Amino acid sequence: MPQTLLVYLTAPKLYRALLVFCLLGILLQGRAQGPPNDLRIDPISSTCTKPNGSLTVRVIPTASFGGAPYQYFLNGTQYGFNVSASSFTFPNLVGGLTAKYTIRVYDKNNIWEEVPDFPLGDLAGPTIVITDNRSASCLNNDGLLTIGQMGGNEPFQYSIDNGATFNSTGVFGGLASNSTGYPALVQDHNGCTASQLAPVALLDDLVAAVGPMPPICEGASEPLQVVSNGTQFSWSPATGLDDPTKVNAIASPSTTTTYTLTVVRGVCTHNDVQATVTVNPAPIANAGPDVATCAGKSVFLHGSGAGPGGTYSWSPTTFLVAPNGPAPAVNRPTESISYTLTVTSAAGCVSLVPDTIHIEVIPPFHVDAGPDTSVYMGEAAQLHATVPDSVGPVTWQWTPSTGLDNPSVADPTMALNTPEAVQYLVEATTAGGCTGTDTVTVKVFGVADLFVPSAFTPNNDGHNDVLRVIGPGVGQLVVFAVYDRWGRQVFLTKNAAVGWDGTMGGRALDAGTYVWMAEAVDIHGKMIQKKGTVVLIR
Repeated sequence: MPQTLLVYLTAPKLYRALLVFCLLGILLQGRAQGPPNDLRIDPISSTCTKPNGSLTVRVIPTASFGGAPYQYFLNGTQYGFNVSASSFTFPNLVGGLTAKYTIRVYDKNNIWEEVPDFPLGDLAGPTIVITDNRSASCLNNDGLLTIGQMGGNEPFQYSIDNGATFNSTGVFGGLASNSTGYPALVQDHNGCTASQLAPVALLDDLVAAVGPMPPICEGASEPLQVVSNGTQFSWSPATGLDDPTKVNAIASPSTTTTYTLTVVRGVCTHNDVQATVTVNPAPIANAGPDVATCAGKSVFLHGSGAGPGGTYSWSPTTFLVAPNGPAPAVNRPTESISYTLTVTSAAGCVSLVPDTIHIEVIPPFHVDAGPDTSVYMGEAAQLHATVPDSVGPVTWQWTPSTGLDNPSVADPTMALNTPEAVQYLVEATTAGGCTGTDTVTVKVFGVADLFVPSAFTPNNDGHNDVLRVIGPGVGQLVVFAVYDRWGRQVFLTKNAAVGWDGTMGGRALDAGTYVWMAEAVDIHGKMIQKKGTVVLIR
């Protein structure tokens, strides 16, 4: 070509024209004029718009075209040079709607054939579709992703770990929540893939609700009324709860308390549940101070603490009248006794600790007014009453007061000028109001005489223990003697104040009948003699 150009440039004008004509001829000779089917194109579409398609060109020799070696060009780029084969494949091509390829083949004579703008198809991959992304509950192991696709070529495989593992259904259950998203992927038969992040939300399905809590009495208990699907529980404060880790813990606070519940279900936690236990205070029983009373004398109890509308219960009910009232009567108790009081408020709350009152019953005490006696008309007689030392100080009252110089002392003097018999009642009263009584009979005689009781009991009980001679109007006792049934003298005295105690020589004599003899001189000087029998009782 350079030599031809040089000849063209140096030749005369006429020769230049001839040279151009010759060149055009040569060029026209290189473009084969054979039938269009002297080249056959076998395409293989690409997939997923990847460079994996191909075009295979086959030369169908004709009279005007063909013969090795061949030169193969694609879009002006030579791919095959001096190729002996009459076919050649252009690999790694990308097909698609806009993919156009021009193929030119030169034969051994440098004659070429061309197929311009040959289209190459592309087998498109699938489009991923998330058809279901069910939220995970608080347990965080029940989320669900369902992957589908549009387009692509069966069969399909699905993955949520970016293709590390696949399954054929596209349904992935038992998932934890993932707000960023699982790397979901679908792959078709040709290996074409589509992916996207598929989030799984967390559905807080933790339920914890407190039901109505009835008020309780101090000292009582009540389960906390909570409905929950939680799996772990913690109440605060723990005071008054049997187990703060139970959802329905038994509450027995001493005062009104609000409990806060922290409840856990999987990854969900709530700490906004509260239960208030209202505590009605228990009443405090007060049975009153201990009381002392006399045997047979009624007293009243004085309980308190139940409040308005409350009730009382005393135990035991022995001697009590109306034991369910605040102030029952203890009717004539015969022995000391303690009572326990329990009170119940109008709200139905019972006292936690009962109160006790002790009723001390002072037993009857003995009053001794002395032995019956006889006096001579106008003669003074000394009465004398006593009580045991254990009784303590007492006040005295004698009735009737006839002939007494002072009826309010233990030993008044009595004198009457008319013959009669008077029975005196003496009453001794302690500082606590307890009383004891006894009687004594005084006989007033108008003439002097001697008297001896018909029986006596020398048992040292303070009553009728000594046998004495009684001589109203007697000025002097001459003798008072006692004999047993064999005539043996067992007692002798000349002192009217001395009596027989039923002994002889310090030895107690047997019970039985004894004979007595007495002789005295009255105030007028007249001798008086008397005898009789007495029974000694053991």
